[in-house]
Amino acid sequence: MFSFYSCQEDTNSTKVSESKLIVEGWIEENGVANVILSKSIPTNTNFNQNNIDKYFIRAAKVTVSDGINAEILHLKMVNGYIPPFIYTGENIIGKKDLLIL
Repeated sequence: MFSFYSCQEDTNSTKVSESKLIVEGWIEENGVANVILSKSIPTNTNFNQNNIDKYFIRAAKVTVSDGINAEILHLKMVNGYIPPFIYTGENIIGKKDLLIL
């Protein structure tokens, strides 16, 4: 009779994951630029809804450009979005069929 035993470290549960930057942006035809910045919530974190605000980024310099002009966006609180903080522009307006890379 033979018995074999093996041990292996569970790297999935012991690995500490870090928050990643999330950038969501859009500009609609005849609209201004909008950008939401946040951080991902690590999967190995004990999530507490009371601390969710630490994943919102409210102190960043966000700049957009149409290839000719550049604009620094300003942070505004907008109800209906999660997170409710959106960096918005004023001067660069979206145009139909214009692709900006």
